[in-house]
Amino acid sequence: LRRATVEQFRANHEAAVAQYRQTVLAAFQQVEDNLAALGILAVQLQQQETAVNSSRQNLALATYRYKTGIDSYLNVITAQTALLANQQTLVTLRLQQLTAGVQLIEALGGGWNSAQKPWAGFETAPQNQTSKPQPAWRGNNNTNDAPPN
Repeated sequence: LRRATVEQFRANHEAAVAQYRQTVLAAFQQVEDNLAALGILAVQLQQQETAVNSSRQNLALATYRYKTGIDSYLNVITAQTALLANQQTLVTLRLQQLTAGVQLIEALGGGWNSAQKPWAGFETAPQNQTSKPQPAWRGNNNTNDAPPN
């Protein structure tokens, strides 16, 4: 009976060690995947920012050509559409980068408790509030919108 109990405990121990190893390997894989994703996204973001800047220049040129009577307004609309598409792609890539960063932090064991979230108290505004909150540097009677020097 004693020998069977020892064998059972050894088997349980070996199963726990195997589970631990599997968990550690999965964590390493998640960290590696997210680090690779962040590197790839950094390059893609740089390329997309270049595309957005080129689209802005193209829109400025198309607008100039329209105003001088060289081209039709269709070219301006086409340039605006291309700029919007490039901007949307840039936003999508930034979202993917932020998501990969959060997933990396999570894979490294980071995280937060919902009671400790840094934005606590900012989820909802009071329902009866009719005016916007003012920055601390603005007084109630101050009509100047610039912060103090």
